[in-house]
Amino acid sequence: MPNETQDLFQKAIKERGIDISATSSKEEIFEKTALSQGATPEEIAPFLEFAKKQRVLETPIEIGTGVPTGFNPSFGTPLKQGEGLEGGKAAPGIKITQRFGAFNPRVEVFSKGYNRGVDVGLPVGSRLKAPKGNWIVREVFSRANPTGGFIGNSVNNGYGNSLVLVSPTTGEQVRFSHLSSVGNLRPGQTVNGGQVVALSGDSGSSSGSHTDFEYVVGGKLKDFSSKLKEVLF
Repeated sequence: MPNETQDLFQKAIKERGIDISATSSKEEIFEKTALSQGATPEEIAPFLEFAKKQRVLETPIEIGTGVPTGFNPSFGTPLKQGEGLEGGKAAPGIKITQRFGAFNPRVEVFSKGYNRGVDVGLPVGSRLKAPKGNWIVREVFSRANPTGGFIGNSVNNGYGNSLVLVSPTTGEQVRFSHLSSVGNLRPGQTVNGGQVVALSGDSGSSSGSHTDFEYVVGGKLKDFSSKLKEVLF
């Protein structure tokens, strides 16, 4: 909005007795304006929820910046399902087949050799849940062969079938990759913690049946290991 138009708009709003600042969001301006016109909070709520969802959907997907740091094994043969390392920070019983930040250039051919997420070996078709909280489906890709994975498979930048969830309150983002199915989920849908959102698979650039969990908080890649118990059965 041009400065002159913005100044006129703010002047008109203030003349109505509505207190806003230059940093007020569109949702805040709408809410205060509607309340000043006699609308009730209950009547406004659905419109605010819709506006919040639209803002999330219009925000570019975070890919995370910087090279992940953490476990850094030496070069070697990719770990196979069932060989899993001890869970590290993950809950007991969860077998991690490749840790966050692992340097494995023979496998991680689309991310400069580094594992951007944390990999868990799972049989094809294992159910996966949304983490705790409320989430909005940001992106769905479901056109890859559910069990056609191989190292270097470039479908969807190597992710294969994948699902991206974004928190409308914190902005944190979780990507589930190498899936066999994402069901009927579509961008814009709201899902709740504990809800089944996908099935594990072996799609995209993959050396075996597993799911990769890529976690972005504040634009930075983070280790999702401590939250794995929220998404696995």
